[in-house]
Amino acid sequence: MNKNLTTEPSDYIDSSNNLLNNDILDFSDMETNKVEYIEFSLGEILKNIFKLFKEKIAKKGLVLRIINKSPSQRVIGDPIRLKKVFINVIDNAIKFTQDGIITINIAKINNHKENITLQFSIEDTGIGIREEAIPFLFESQADGSTIHKFGSTELGLVICKHLLNIMGGKIWLESKLDKGTIVHFVITFRINSHKGINEETAPQEFKSTLNKNQQDIKILLVEDNLINQKLVKLILTKKGFLVYVAGNGIEAIEMLEKNNFDIVFMDIQMPEMGGNEATKIIRENPKYAKLPIIAMTANTMKDNKEKSLEIGMNDYITKPIDTNKLFDTIIKWVN
Repeated sequence: MNKNLTTEPSDYIDSSNNLLNNDILDFSDMETNKVEYIEFSLGEILKNIFKLFKEKIAKKGLVLRIINKSPSQRVIGDPIRLKKVFINVIDNAIKFTQDGIITINIAKINNHKENITLQFSIEDTGIGIREEAIPFLFESQADGSTIHKFGSTELGLVICKHLLNIMGGKIWLESKLDKGTIVHFVITFRINSHKGINEETAPQEFKSTLNKNQQDIKILLVEDNLINQKLVKLILTKKGFLVYVAGNGIEAIEMLEKNNFDIVFMDIQMPEMGGNEATKIIRENPKYAKLPIIAMTANTMKDNKEKSLEIGMNDYITKPIDTNKLFDTIIKWVN
């Protein structure tokens, strides 16, 4: 279920095949209902989708068209699962379209201060689906004749329905035999007032600092979520930092004993040992009295932030990670 990143989490989604493994019918998300909120650019995901299917589209002589009527702003959601839905739906469209056009249409349904609802419609000019078969396509227990007729289509749509349920969305389709099919899905995304992850908006002060000392800054990232690990590590290593990753507080303490770090970014909630407990233990050793430890938390409550500072952390940044804030924090605490 994954990928890599150039500047965008969506690029990050595309390159690292450790999570996605290029597996269209991926059941890994059927086991977990936890949504990982990441700030990302929808436009970049669409670019990656186009690149992913470019060769397959060309071999069949089809045309892939994208009509994006949504705002260009960044959104907060689960880009990994969103891309999986795209992959399953578009792969089905290509499979059952012998000639013509596949259109991805994105439209804004509503836009509020803190969220935006978008409707995605993937339309093909393929063989279509019999009306009586449509009700079975999103069910996990279709009869043998349906599976035999549509093969992995039924399985792919079951996965899409499950993924969208996790994200609070919904999916349905319209189809006419020999006329084509339109698959619609709707998702509401959060909106972040910050500019978010975008290298081009990094402060000039940070860029000039990097030119002098970037190779000398050694960072310990303590984070249990694999997606967040890869995302933050890639952002930092692209700027030349040396980044080491620990999956929980216990691993962080062990790594500190073996290495010297300039700064630690510490997630608060982790299995086995959370960030607050780990920080208390670290601060008991005078050796680490001046080591900057920065809390990373999705909880924006003032009391939780103050608690982290009281137990020995120097500062905090909130999730989803704002790259500008991340860079500013490094400048602030690393001399």
